[in-house]
Amino acid sequence: MSLFKVGDVLALPYFPNQEDPKEGTARYILIVEIFNDSYSIIPFTSQIHQSNRYENTIKINKDDDIGKKMGLKYDSILMIDRRMEIKKIVARPPVLGNCGEDFLEENNL
Repeated sequence: MSLFKVGDVLALPYFPNQEDPKEGTARYILIVEIFNDSYSIIPFTSQIHQSNRYENTIKINKDDDIGKKMGLKYDSILMIDRRMEIKKIVARPPVLGNCGEDFLEENNL
């Protein structure tokens, strides 16, 4: 049984950096799909100026309805290009919010 639901936004205490996977930082992630032993996730960044580094992003303002539903503390971009599958989440990070399946469907996630 999964601890999390599709659409949950989690605050992971450690997430590998793209530039150097041996280093990492705390990061918000969005769960977009759940499998038997893994999750398909998309990471966020609050460095919204980085949107030009990616082909596919969604900017989410923390004060918009969806930003509030997600529990975002900062305006952020969802980095679609960095979607990945992770095998398991060992820690039990807090669920900050849930965007709902409508958001996922509207954005073809």
